[in-house]
Amino acid sequence: MDNEELIKFFESKRKDFPILNEKIHGKRLVYVDNSATTQKPKVVIDEIVNFYTKYNSNVHRGSHTLANISTKNYENVRVKVSKFITCDKNEVVFTRGTTESMNMIAFGIEHLLKEGDEIVLSEMEHHANLVPWQEVARRRKARLKFLPLGKDFALDIKAIDKLITKNTKIVSIAHISNLLGTINDIKYLEKKAHEVDAILLLMGLKA
Repeated sequence: MDNEELIKFFESKRKDFPILNEKIHGKRLVYVDNSATTQKPKVVIDEIVNFYTKYNSNVHRGSHTLANISTKNYENVRVKVSKFITCDKNEVVFTRGTTESMNMIAFGIEHLLKEGDEIVLSEMEHHANLVPWQEVARRRKARLKFLPLGKDFALDIKAIDKLITKNTKIVSIAHISNLLGTINDIKYLEKKAHEVDAILLLMGLKA
């Protein structure tokens, strides 16, 4: 997709986000702080309003009509997500955000690490995929290694071959960098990680 096609694509999507019709200092709003809070398209806003006006209730905590509707709709989303990413619906876990998710995963599997084991990240990682592993490495006396970037801000493929070793137990990488926009070659990372029986974790999965 060249620049012109990319611009047309994003322009076609602007209309889905009411807030992007706002003007700041007389100019159309351009919002790039998505890793902190993402703006919502109209279809999501409409469903939020629908929830609060028609069946607002706790999920999994009641047997009355509103609770049943809320729970059914909540679980339907789990089924849709599982189909989208091709997994069992019971493998889908909802959290409040990526930071909470990465902390849950890191602290949930840290018992698999022993002194001298390696955790491989990249130099482009968001704090959500850095700080938890720093804490885990400190507690387990594991070693953190970082895949460097090339001049094009993509991962250095040659470095992957050198840094993922038989001592590597976890490879945790952003699929798409929130800062650089780089889309990493996940297939190659998966191949290298699985060659040494390491766990591969992806943050910010691109559909």
